[in-house]
Amino acid sequence: MKHFVTKIVVVVVMLSWNLLDAQANANLKAHAECPDKFVGTVTKVSELAAPFASLNRLEVEFKVDHSTQGNFRPKRKLNVLKFGEHSFTKGMSYKLELQDDLICKVKPLISRT
Repeated sequence: MKHFVTKIVVVVVMLSWNLLDAQANANLKAHAECPDKFVGTVTKVSELAAPFASLNRLEVEFKVDHSTQGNFRPKRKLNVLKFGEHSFTKGMSYKLELQDDLICKVKPLISRT
């Protein structure tokens, strides 16, 4: 039984590394061309429900305030790394550039009141 558990742990760790490597490669590809651009306000930040997908991922929901390029959708959901390069705060607005729902660029917008 101990040997079986060890194999399962090794498989899970290898799958996690593969997912992170795929995300890094996808982000590199996404930086080449970013056809989808919009300004949105974060309405929700939550962990994914699936047991393995939620380990290092968050789902960020946006209300699209303004679309500058690409198809307009009033709401957007993105899956991001929990401890990755980008962090999002509920209620804040961001200017995003995406390719296939992968982040090319993110710029937080500061509201002036």
